[in-house]
Amino acid sequence: MNPLPSPPRESLEAYLSLSLQRPGRSRLFADGFENYGTTLGTIGNCTTPLMFEDSSIEEEFYGIAGTCFLAQYRDRLFAITAKHCLAQENGNDVRLALNQETRSFLPLKNLHRAVSNPPNQDFADIAVFEAAPELLEAEARKSLRALTLDHFHVTSMKIKANAKLVVPGFPKFLNAVDYDRFVIHTQRYLSGGSYRGQTDRSGIHNMEFDELEQIDWPDGMSGSPVFFVERHPEAHFFGLLGLLIKAERYGKKAEFIGADVLFRLLDKILATNPKQH
Repeated sequence: MNPLPSPPRESLEAYLSLSLQRPGRSRLFADGFENYGTTLGTIGNCTTPLMFEDSSIEEEFYGIAGTCFLAQYRDRLFAITAKHCLAQENGNDVRLALNQETRSFLPLKNLHRAVSNPPNQDFADIAVFEAAPELLEAEARKSLRALTLDHFHVTSMKIKANAKLVVPGFPKFLNAVDYDRFVIHTQRYLSGGSYRGQTDRSGIHNMEFDELEQIDWPDGMSGSPVFFVERHPEAHFFGLLGLLIKAERYGKKAEFIGADVLFRLLDKILATNPKQH
């Protein structure tokens, strides 16, 4: 049997250029078509290692404490992570590298830690930095890769049971600082998984990782965004489902905070900290 002929290039480009939309979702393109939008190969570009600097010694000392992701929401840039990744101090030691060779970092300003009543509820394990990209030079701003959140914000997100998930982050097993050579080694890891439903705790959901290759366990991936991927008749789509906060040491089960909790926190931050003109 002869293979079906490939569609004309003009038809393919016209299809790829279509503005296909679904509530709370963004179109996902196949690898190799990055010029048209997000692919599985680029879905994690918004993530960065959560680094900290110890200025108590003469030489600059850096460590890696988890994962963070950059998000653009209502014309503001935020850096979002899990609160437990940060020390109890005010967060002034956090560094988000834009360029490791030149040690260029994203300027950060206000830090907001979610709170709960009663305290220490899992849904409040969120920390949000307000970023100041306006302090960067134009060339440095071009290196920013933020996830645009506005079109992921819906009143109610409904996904199928056992939906396919992808979680990009920086597990400690693949990321370390070589203090002998003063080299920071970072490697993003994209793990797959399945949605396992909401827990009996407010704002907390279950997921299960697929086989974790290259790493012992996903320690260091707290703060990673949790995306779902769907196939529809017209195209593939993805959406933001939440923020990873826990994973089993021996096993594949993990928990994440729902994106609705994150959006409520961001809306509160924007309401109490209006943009300065």
